[in-house]
Amino acid sequence: TTQQRLNAKEKQLTIPSSREIAKLLGLPQKTFNRIKTKVQGNRDLLEQDTNGVLQTGGTIFSQVVKSKGWTKVNKELEENVISFIVNHPNVVQSPIMNDFVLVKDKEDPTIVNKVPKLLLQLSIRELHNDLIEQLPEASKDGIPLISDTKLRAMIPPQVKKMTERYKEMCGCSDCVSVGYFHRDNNKYISLFGTELKKKRDSFLPGS
Repeated sequence: TTQQRLNAKEKQLTIPSSREIAKLLGLPQKTFNRIKTKVQGNRDLLEQDTNGVLQTGGTIFSQVVKSKGWTKVNKELEENVISFIVNHPNVVQSPIMNDFVLVKDKEDPTIVNKVPKLLLQLSIRELHNDLIEQLPEASKDGIPLISDTKLRAMIPPQVKKMTERYKEMCGCSDCVSVGYFHRDNNKYISLFGTELKKKRDSFLPGS
């Protein structure tokens, strides 16, 4: 009946008991109770009471200061790396007119400046290799101080990877030469295939 189906559905929505949860997790009852008590204590410190006031010892995560951590890159080295990236020969300004990026000012984040977009013409790994080779401060006793992952995080926001849109408009000798090579290679393949078909047809009966 309808009432029986409602009762069965209500039974499914019932919160399982501690014994049932322990059984599902494959834990002894005493072990589960010990873990539950410890977790419940930590949870009570994070919850608010009925009046909206944090309990004694509670944590206000919005006011927690993020740990600065530890890094090998000091302020001077960071500025040298950014200068190296911006002035790299394979980092060029976008050829599109009015192609700018909005960048926050370092001194005052409330100020936003329009900065011309710079295009990265090589991979991060190649850029990292050039950094270690050409910037002596980036390594110490032959050991790099900046990894390629760290370098990715240090790249200025106005430096963007070249997409197909920019590659089609690029007029540098490398891009133009590759385009010519690709076109000539396709033309050669077409002509060579035509010659092979003619030779094949010449050996067919009745040719």
